[in-house]
Amino acid sequence: GGGARISNLAPAVETVAGARARGALAGVELHNVTAMALSGDEETLFYAEAFRAAEFQVDEVTTRFDVPYAALRALSLSDGTVTTLHAPVVGGPLTLVNDMALVNGTLHMTVMDGNDILFGEPRLMALELGSGELRLTAGGLKGYDDGVGAAAKMFGPEGLATSRAGDVLYFADALNSNVRRVTLPAGNVTTLAGKYLPGTIDLAALTAFGIPRDGVGTSAVFGRPQAVALSEDEETLYIADMSGSLLRQLHIRTRAVTTLVGNP
Repeated sequence: GGGARISNLAPAVETVAGARARGALAGVELHNVTAMALSGDEETLFYAEAFRAAEFQVDEVTTRFDVPYAALRALSLSDGTVTTLHAPVVGGPLTLVNDMALVNGTLHMTVMDGNDILFGEPRLMALELGSGELRLTAGGLKGYDDGVGAAAKMFGPEGLATSRAGDVLYFADALNSNVRRVTLPAGNVTTLAGKYLPGTIDLAALTAFGIPRDGVGTSAVFGRPQAVALSEDEETLYIADMSGSLLRQLHIRTRAVTTLVGNP
């Protein structure tokens, strides 16, 4: 199935890769891992690493400082072999990968430029594992607007989940304080619940989180939705609302938002 599903929880935590790992994975070097996804056969772990450049010359007149960029890698859990799927490139299409979900050979990702309010390009991207093609799914400009592909605007895409068939993505648009759906392959983005204010970007409004409130559709208020998980029957989306310290649920068909844990 898609990302953000939890099953067969183990009673103990063990380091599988990195400095404190044992066996074949002990020699694997990791650098600022920001997101990961497990293959369906549980033999390969896909992950993103984050890097930062002190400065990057965009053109003759524009220089960006503290620029994030990312690598995508695949780790064999049996022998520790690491394969680079996308090499880190300063100024490249991958900046900071917040979350990822693997379904049907496609690695879906929420991507943004960290706290870069002026130059960031929040977007959803996908890597086809078979061909290595990295492509835009939706987004690229800051704002609230729903739309198809690059016409859709977002601000802080973070938590990501997919349908089992891989034809629908759900993500938390954290700095817009809403939860959104993307239908594939068109990349049609619609706001399911939370604040939706189409039009020109208002940075003050984007960073002023509301007081969480249950409700239906855009009458519901999130503080900062951070992570999402889709139920097995794909009828309910569970949301971690970080700034409100709440666990919420969204009934996808009715768009009703209720609080499971905490007091909105």
